Amino acid sequence: MNIEKLIHYIVLSEPEVREHISQVDGIYNVGANRTTNGVYPLFEYHEIGGTDTMYADDSPEFERYTFQVSYISANEEYRFLRAKIKSAFRKAGFIINSEYTVKNAYTNLFHYSIHIKIELDDSLFKHMLDKYETIYNEIQPVGKDEKLPTGFYYDESSNSEYEIVDETENMEFIEYDINSTE
Repeated sequence: MNIEKLIHYIVLSEPEVREHISQVDGIYNVGANRTTNGVYPLFEYHEIGGTDTMYADDSPEFERYTFQVSYISANEEYRFLRAKIKSAFRKAGFIINSEYTVKNAYTNLFHYSIHIKIELDDSLFKHMLDKYETIYNEIQPVGKDEKLPTGFYYDESSNSEYEIVDETENMEFIEYDINSTE
């Protein structure tokens, strides 16, 4: 189950939350584990834990997932979004385990985080993914390539700048006739 994809879709499903997320080349800045381009405000999420849910017959019926979802911004706008963020996950069936806010002393960025938990079986997961993917496809055009554009990016954890190069930007594509004897 690709819970990360589901979380990505849920974050973007709430219009008032979506309005407060930066975009890079039309792509909302929402990512798993680390959002590398550092354009704020943004969402990051990562798995804290997961396990099978066992019953008397010892065969897993459901899988339990716990994630941390963080909204990171340069100002305190998270205060106005807290209820909307939590509501979006509750509507999807997640349970909010905890929430907290930290201001990073080095970057002066606010990190509003919630820990969410859900138990899913394959059929429920597929149903939820289909539902939220439909919403997502209305927001983010199908076929839009979700990758960072060529450019320089700053990594706040290492205080270093690096360059991402899309090697397909300037490639020449040559057609060959596979039936040719030349």
